[in-house]
Amino acid sequence: MNVVKLNGVKVYNLTTERSLPEWASRAEKKKILKKDPGADTHIELIHELEMPDASTYITCSPDQKYLFVLGRYKPRVRCYELKNLSMKFDRCVDYLPTRMTCLSHDYSKFALLEEERWIDIHSAGGHHFRFRVPRAGVDIHYTLFNCHLLVPSTGNTVYRMDLCEGRFATPLTSSTLSESESLNVSCFMEELDVLLAGTSRGSVQGWDLRSGDWTFNLNVWSSSSRPVELNKSTRFACTNLTHKDALNFAVGTSEGLVHIYDVRQTKSPWHTRDTEYRRSVKTVTFHDDKVLAMVANCLKIWNIDTGKMFVGFETGPIEVNWMYHFPGSGLIMLANEAPKVSRYFIPLLGEAPYWCSYLDQTITEFEPDVTTMYDGYKFLTRHQLLEYGMMDLIGTKLLRAYMHGYFVSNQLFVKIKEKITAATPAVIQTSTVSKNVQIASTKAEKEAITAAEMDEAASDNRFTKLKLARMTCDIANAESDLIRIHQARLEKKRQRKELRKIRAARADALVKKQD
Repeated sequence: MNVVKLNGVKVYNLTTERSLPEWASRAEKKKILKKDPGADTHIELIHELEMPDASTYITCSPDQKYLFVLGRYKPRVRCYELKNLSMKFDRCVDYLPTRMTCLSHDYSKFALLEEERWIDIHSAGGHHFRFRVPRAGVDIHYTLFNCHLLVPSTGNTVYRMDLCEGRFATPLTSSTLSESESLNVSCFMEELDVLLAGTSRGSVQGWDLRSGDWTFNLNVWSSSSRPVELNKSTRFACTNLTHKDALNFAVGTSEGLVHIYDVRQTKSPWHTRDTEYRRSVKTVTFHDDKVLAMVANCLKIWNIDTGKMFVGFETGPIEVNWMYHFPGSGLIMLANEAPKVSRYFIPLLGEAPYWCSYLDQTITEFEPDVTTMYDGYKFLTRHQLLEYGMMDLIGTKLLRAYMHGYFVSNQLFVKIKEKITAATPAVIQTSTVSKNVQIASTKAEKEAITAAEMDEAASDNRFTKLKLARMTCDIANAESDLIRIHQARLEKKRQRKELRKIRAARADALVKKQD
């Protein structure tokens, strides 16, 4: 267990235990863990919470009693019973599952969205039924009021399977979507019975599931503001959709921006956050007055009302596929391209879930040394460094690279800021001119000194032998010279060996004469 203190917030990394092979017996695993110096501080929340190769998706059942993890290899789904902190079942499937939805409140019925356009329905006993959709799906949802399974596709259509009648219902389409525009993500707002779907051209479409009519069209690309450095003529894609309540929903884009809209007023977002990572937003989650966003290898949490950063930390070099935050708690799990499912606990975000309530006391008892990263330091981006004229400090000990910027000492930052504010434009211009003149004069002086030293060395008698042919180095025949030097060393070594033999023979002869 590692602890990092960021901006006064402690983040506990609970995934530092070693990965153990599946074929190892329990005795072998115990021996390996005993040799681990940090085994005393390991906290295993759920037994065998891992995949053979990587995990692609993670979610919980509606009753929050069962945890589902999708992964590979082989393609499989694992269910964990949180009450017992252990695995309930492990089922292999024919195709890689990417998303899933529960058809009941527990683990007994669920549907998997798999590759090759397959929809796999499972029951408590195992595989139950499987069917295909006309186009590959990107997400899957289930509506309780009419037992419809919703599958937004890579085209511009949302397919509906009526599980009561066992046939496809009329698909949902939009008149504003072109043939080249496809759906990427979706979000089902249960309070309004509305399905939202984000497209590859930066728009959000909405359908009323009670009537099946298309009722919503939001152009995120034209209604939202963007940073100056981004090209405003290029279209971005919507990579994540999630809703906070019946009125507010968030849109994550491929440019690393998070926009929050009100369904009653969609002319412009009422909250926008730039994660400063020009990568796709993987997951966005709401927690009280905070927003959690997973971008690339960084998790950022900020206050939705004030926009103030709560905490942000890197999750490592491994690519993250999905983030799941246990509602009302400070526990976060990440599905990534590694066997272990990453687990983080932030006490200031919320208490531990009911099934691991011991975690609050355990982290206090076994807390290792805390690494504080923000105390006494100021975080600056490259744009801010350029603004304050601190770009020359990159690469020195005065700046510490972290995420998308650098840390600088508060004392140094205050001094630089005071000098910048005190200096006038005229003084700055004068100092710049004098500095350029000084640099030019120093260069001329250095060249003159170098020329004088070379002339003095040429007239010195001690360096006359350097002009001999045997003292020069032929670059073209450098390899042959190295071979010759090596052969000379071998010859000297052979001569020394023969000399030792002669001396040994003389010593033996003297001993024999004395005898």
